[in-house]
Amino acid sequence: MPSAAALVSILGPLLEIGPRVLLLMACALLVLVAVRMSGRAIRERWAGLFVAGWALGIVGVCAARIGFVSLAFYGSPAMSQGLPEPLSGAEIWRFLRACEAPIAVAGGLGLLIALWLRRGREIGATAASSREARSRRIGAAGEARVAVELKRIGLPAHHNVILWGAG
Repeated sequence: MPSAAALVSILGPLLEIGPRVLLLMACALLVLVAVRMSGRAIRERWAGLFVAGWALGIVGVCAARIGFVSLAFYGSPAMSQGLPEPLSGAEIWRFLRACEAPIAVAGGLGLLIALWLRRGREIGATAASSREARSRRIGAAGEARVAVELKRIGLPAHHNVILWGAG
């Protein structure tokens, strides 16, 4: 059985690097959720869900970048020289200030895509209502044709029975 000092020397680095690895795994899951949300929003042309997914993706990618830097920092010469930890508040703020423009461009691009989705949704709604009107006209023409045939063979015709039930 190893001594307590041996266990600390074995498990110590794992306990220090573990949260960094968990951060990267959480960021990967966050980005995966964001991609799934955005994909569904694009398919359904739902701008609000797309913006939420896009923002989640931006946060996930930025956090993953910070996590990768932190993972690379662990055990490096920079760590032994006493440089600040990448997961510290000051270093995170420095990263966000340095990457302000790309983050803003990504956010603006997401809003443009959301506006495009919103426009497409309105067009799709108009197309759906015109399809419904066309279907009703076809249904009425079919009903009239059936009524004529029923009258020709001497059977009574009940008008709008099917169309009334459908809507």
